[in-house]
Amino acid sequence: MASAKAKQAGKVLAESIINGDHGRRPITLIGWSLGGRVIFYCLLELVRHLWQCTDSKEEKKNTTASSIETAKKSVSDYLQLSNLSLMNRFGFGVIPNQSANGENTSTLENSNSIQNQTEEEKEKKKESQNSNANQTKNNGTYTMDMICGMIENVILIGAPCTADEKKWKWIRSHIVADRIINCYSQSDWVLKFVYRTNDMTHKVCGLEPIANVVGIENVDLSQMISGHAQYFHKPKTSSNIL
Repeated sequence: MASAKAKQAGKVLAESIINGDHGRRPITLIGWSLGGRVIFYCLLELVRHLWQCTDSKEEKKNTTASSIETAKKSVSDYLQLSNLSLMNRFGFGVIPNQSANGENTSTLENSNSIQNQTEEEKEKKKESQNSNANQTKNNGTYTMDMICGMIENVILIGAPCTADEKKWKWIRSHIVADRIINCYSQSDWVLKFVYRTNDMTHKVCGLEPIANVVGIENVDLSQMISGHAQYFHKPKTSSNIL
């Protein structure tokens, strides 16, 4: 029950970090026991959002051709408007255009219509950008700038979460900017029996180092910590080692 709640809390923490509830500055996450599990699932949720951003960038690449055509049309309209404005300004005359009723319409009217069209296009573009931003927020997808670099340091102390190197490589290479410290004790009997039995796993961060991942620091506290509750009673001793 507590492990499932910690997983849900990690996802909520990730959403809070992305939304900038703490401000737009790097943060350090420190967690003991289930707090470390909350941090682990928070980091995994950030990885998931980062993958969504990468997928959306690939979709944007596929629409580059249509965007170029739209840009060319906008440039063409702008040049046409500039030429007509120069003709009217320096008195090169008015080039009549024959209307359907047989009346002549001036280039000045054409220039005004083109200008109105460009203003309408700007307004539509602005509205679409705002709607896309709101839709992005409602759909739960975010930009890479909102995810990368937000977590500066991570410290896990006796964390009941997996030490799977594949998942930690994702976290190390994409999410955490500076240090990841894993404090463990091989004498932690609570994690040996309760957590392993519950999650059916043998690799636990609170019992062993996170191996084969460059950039993760593993601190063995086995000589100091003989039980899971001693992390709480010896915070100063643990912090001095860190």
